[in-house]
Amino acid sequence: MAPAVAPPDEPKDRAAPRLRFPGSVSLTSTSNQPPLAGRGPARTLHSVERLPVRLDLRVYRSKACDEAWLGAVEVKTEHKLADVVRMVREQLGVRAIASVCRGTDGDALLVPLRKAQKDKPAMPYFPSSAHHLVIELGVEGQADANW
Repeated sequence: MAPAVAPPDEPKDRAAPRLRFPGSVSLTSTSNQPPLAGRGPARTLHSVERLPVRLDLRVYRSKACDEAWLGAVEVKTEHKLADVVRMVREQLGVRAIASVCRGTDGDALLVPLRKAQKDKPAMPYFPSSAHHLVIELGVEGQADANW
């Protein structure tokens, strides 16, 4: 089998094609294949370097709607997820929290935040003002069942 040779009218050192997704940054592709169409809506990419230094995080009970709004807590870059849960308890008067999820405005999908993540920085979980916190109330006195 003969090695592949570029046609004479095409330079061998041409730059990789640029891919553009609606609502996101431009990516460089090393593949000559076009992006697959029909794979769902484009996802917004967030850069860790561009995270806000503070965010007023909205907190809801069970689902994100006006009736379930508990309030907001101020999250800064130095806060961990455990600090956010502690602030919800102290500032919003919530005693027992069974589960914690991240939601996005206009989307019913909730991303669970696990207890094992409590020592992680909180800001990367909420890179946009469109994100919010949804909690499920627990039973007071059952420490092992609560977040």
